[in-house]
Amino acid sequence: MAQFDVYSLPGSDTLFVDLQSGAVDEYNTRLLAPLVPADPRLKPLRRVNRELRFNSRTYLFMPQLMSAVRTRDIGKSVGSIADQRDQITAALDVLFLGI
Repeated sequence: MAQFDVYSLPGSDTLFVDLQSGAVDEYNTRLLAPLVPADPRLKPLRRVNRELRFNSRTYLFMPQLMSAVRTRDIGKSVGSIADQRDQITAALDVLFLGI
């Protein structure tokens, strides 16, 4: 498992991005945040709920809904959005630090 890998959890239609650094791989959990399909009816907080691209689709990053998930419940990665790391970390900075 790698930071910024994307997962589709068993029994869920939602995609999740792994936010956890590999520096703490010894834990049996990973910190995941959902990626929700972009929808004009949604009212995202633009600095937190960044638009991210995955498999030619646009998603909203929802870090305020992050959760620790047991690694045995995650399954295999369906891809990565590591190329959008700067957008993800900027959103987390706003969420946690207000900057």
